[in-house]
Amino acid sequence: MCEHFRREAWAALDAANFPEVQPAFYPPRCGRPPLRTEELAIPGDQEDRDALVLGSCCLSRLDGFPGGRGWGRCVRVELCFQMLAPAGPLGLQIEDGAYLLSPGWLAGWRNHIGEWGGDRATVAQLFGESSSKLVLLDTGVDPESAAHLKELAEFLGRPSETVALGLDYFRLYLANEVLKWRLERAEGSSSAPSGRKGRLLADYAMALDLLGELPCSESEEAVAGRIFDLFDRLFAPRRVHYLSIVDGHPEQLWSFPSATKDAAPVKLRLAAAGRAAEPTESRRGFRFPIRSEQELVAVVEVEEVARPERISEYLQLVSSVANVIALAVENSRVVGQLHQVRDEQARLIAELKDTQTLLVHREKMASLGQMTAGLAHEINNPVAFVLSNQTTLRRDFEDLLALVGSVKRLTPELARVSPETAAALSSRMAELDVEYLATAIPAKLSANVEGLERVAGIVSDLKGFSRLDEAALKEGDPAEGIAAGLRFLQPLLRSSGVKVETHLEPGRVRCDLAALNQAVTNVIVNAVQASSPGQSVAIRTQAAGEEYLIAVQDQGSGIPAGVLSKVFDPFFTTKPVGSGTGLGLSIAYRVVKASGGDIQIASEQGQGTTVSIRIPTERRT
Repeated sequence: MCEHFRREAWAALDAANFPEVQPAFYPPRCGRPPLRTEELAIPGDQEDRDALVLGSCCLSRLDGFPGGRGWGRCVRVELCFQMLAPAGPLGLQIEDGAYLLSPGWLAGWRNHIGEWGGDRATVAQLFGESSSKLVLLDTGVDPESAAHLKELAEFLGRPSETVALGLDYFRLYLANEVLKWRLERAEGSSSAPSGRKGRLLADYAMALDLLGELPCSESEEAVAGRIFDLFDRLFAPRRVHYLSIVDGHPEQLWSFPSATKDAAPVKLRLAAAGRAAEPTESRRGFRFPIRSEQELVAVVEVEEVARPERISEYLQLVSSVANVIALAVENSRVVGQLHQVRDEQARLIAELKDTQTLLVHREKMASLGQMTAGLAHEINNPVAFVLSNQTTLRRDFEDLLALVGSVKRLTPELARVSPETAAALSSRMAELDVEYLATAIPAKLSANVEGLERVAGIVSDLKGFSRLDEAALKEGDPAEGIAAGLRFLQPLLRSSGVKVETHLEPGRVRCDLAALNQAVTNVIVNAVQASSPGQSVAIRTQAAGEEYLIAVQDQGSGIPAGVLSKVFDPFFTTKPVGSGTGLGLSIAYRVVKASGGDIQIASEQGQGTTVSIRIPTERRT
């Protein structure tokens, strides 16, 4: 095989029981140019050896590989990395733009890049155009691999990561090929095998053919299914049980062809199995342990085989392939862990994007809040000043009215002293319509006070809605925030022609009240926008024990069932282009969840939509 896999080959063969296998290595080419047959010199006496040549693009011109004694066969995979890991996970990495690296190639990366020619900038540009990251498939054979990867990543200016593979899959791959070679050699030793030898060869041929599919099994359940397929063809059993053992503890039990109704006794029986393959108590089946480096990883039991008289042969067969099965089991667990890591990464990335969206929104709201706080302060000062002056004006006008009344009472006496003066005074009072002013000015003053108090009320509602002067976590009544929000939404309600019916029951919760107010307002706005003129939106709240319930129900067209599960996704909207950001319900969802609550949506096309929010009365941690 390729010189790049020298360390992996020696490590895998040292741990295997293949004394007749001697590794040899051809020069690494990576297909540029492909190898020629004469470069595959086999050390020692060729007449006494077979050659099994493993590789990928380097072997593309060896289709005419010579047969006959002293030679064997050429086994070519699509990518040489497929000797280290299954094609599925490798394909996902390649789809992500990964440039895959083996420890052997990485150890000599400077020489390889030097052979390509070009300066550092040219090579870095080439990697930048063809890949998004460097990925080391770490088999654990070279302790310097991490340092080599860091050096290459810095040289190319590319991000890098490491996927820890180990040698299990590579050992499984080699074991499969060596066992196939053993079978071919055994078949070649006799032109017409018969009797027990023929049956064993046939069994081994079928076993190895099916075992060749094990590397493709990317879950332990799939491995168990492959084992059942294998044993079903070999032994025609009535039932096969597979018990997974993890860190010495029985875990999952899979039974074929169907699940066992009472699994507990089966798990206990298999967990107590001996260290070697053995017949079952009925002598019509057998069970055997699967070990990886002396650690028990699974136990398999085969019940009621079609030919119980061949149990001893079957025990010999399963003992021969147990190591290969163990490697497949270990590989499936590694792949399973990689998938879990990948799924967790995907979940965290999605959560990070959602959180980023919420943070951006909150930052905007914080900026708006600061501006609003400044406006509230600037408005409150003159409003308070004018309100104070209104009180003074009312008092002073009342004093003036009292003076006018006194003058009117003294007018007859003034007429006796100075008729002309009294007549002029009466004429002037008639021109001014003092009687009208006496009632109109107090009314106008009252109207001014009412208007100013409304302005002060709006500012107070704004501060109460956004909680600008309070800590993020505070105990309060959500009904007050909903009422304040509705007052702000009056222009929208008037223009839309939608009526709002409320039944707001007071209650106390401890959460970020400003964020909750924003979340509920988003829901109400969506309900109003989904409704037609003349329809109603019902808003109800209820204090129910340890939860406070908020429900917003509209009579709109409803949400199609096919997209209902997406309504809380960021930037998803059913509104026309340009009339919605798709963040309202997403932000509401995040706010409610951050408060320890829950938000659900139920909708039926043509019947409307109901959004239900539950907030705990005490913040849950």
